[in-house]
Amino acid sequence: MSLIPAENKLLLVEEEASMDNWDLFIENAGTAVMSGLKNAEKAYKLKLAYEELISNIIRAAGENNVEHVVILKVYCAVSNHDGEKLFILQTEDNGIPYDPGFNKESTVDIDQEISEREIGGLGIFLIKQSVDLASYGYINGLNANQLSMQIN
Repeated sequence: MSLIPAENKLLLVEEEASMDNWDLFIENAGTAVMSGLKNAEKAYKLKLAYEELISNIIRAAGENNVEHVVILKVYCAVSNHDGEKLFILQTEDNGIPYDPGFNKESTVDIDQEISEREIGGLGIFLIKQSVDLASYGYINGLNANQLSMQIN
């Protein structure tokens, strides 16, 4: 995974990774997604994946050392990848390194009754199912996640 080049990305929001800032994270990214994709179904899927991702980041930040404030930055960009035009949402946070496992095979059994299913993994499974490309990297001391959708 590589970060979006600085000259190509737009900072949407930069705030403490806290539920107090949830609406700010959702509103700013939602507006950018609708504007960038111009496709309601794709925008809905990307926003759903993004909400799951930032809820994980915020939850992890709350479990972090209380003396260390986790700052979450959200960027968007349009990029070309293998001949496809992509809309990208990129999050960066200074929390403890955490690879969500986008590149791993999911072990979630979606056919299993929810009461019998092991806790964990469903959110990442849903993220991967919702977007065209999800990736993670720990770069320059930051967790960086990218959620991408093809622009038609």
